[in-house]
Amino acid sequence: MTLSDLHVLLVDDNAQMRFLVRCLLRAGGVTRISEAETAADAFDIMRSSPVNVVLVDWKMQPIDGLAFTHMLRWNTDSPNPYVPILMLTAHTEASRVTAARDAGVTGFVKKPISARVLFERMTNALTDTRSFVRT
Repeated sequence: MTLSDLHVLLVDDNAQMRFLVRCLLRAGGVTRISEAETAADAFDIMRSSPVNVVLVDWKMQPIDGLAFTHMLRWNTDSPNPYVPILMLTAHTEASRVTAARDAGVTGFVKKPISARVLFERMTNALTDTRSFVRT
């Protein structure tokens, strides 16, 4: 699979951040990018088209990225509970990392976002042979 084959879902309630991340993705060769402003919109997109990786912002309204991740992983009506999820956040304190990991986040991309880190994290998430495990 090449970058142009990927379908990336970007979930963020901030239009400027979506624009920035979309530009970084396109510059790196990703052409299939869907955007959602809310968790509900993201679920609708995922129900209509398979997604390879989800990039979600931690601080969103009305449902934040942590709650969205938990819903995607654990709700019985989740469109894809095993999709890789990368959390976009400026807050990387150990307690937040632990909470996100426990909710099912695959990895983190620290803000301010660099293209190199974004693509490294996406590559790691997509090539990691460890699957998300429900316990």
